[in-house]
Amino acid sequence: MPAYTIVQGMVTDPKLFVQYIQAVPAVVEQYGGQYLVKGSASEILEGIDDTRKIVIHQWPNADAAREFWYSSEYQVVRKLRELAGEFQVTLVESL
Repeated sequence: MPAYTIVQGMVTDPKLFVQYIQAVPAVVEQYGGQYLVKGSASEILEGIDDTRKIVIHQWPNADAAREFWYSSEYQVVRKLRELAGEFQVTLVESL
């Protein structure tokens, strides 16, 4: 059953974030993930206005998403993201 990671973030260091976005796609692909949404424009239809950008990945299942998240390859890249802004990452399993 597919699973999704929803990343909401605000970049505070664009130069460092460019390094992250250049490195992370290969690791996502290595673990079977694919991008469904990449920081696209969004519109709040209800609730509090939120200016964070959104990225959504699809994974074969939740275990694949966790394997990616805790992998040694992603831990190296993750440090770039952590230094480049503030992010919330949520893992969601489909029905």
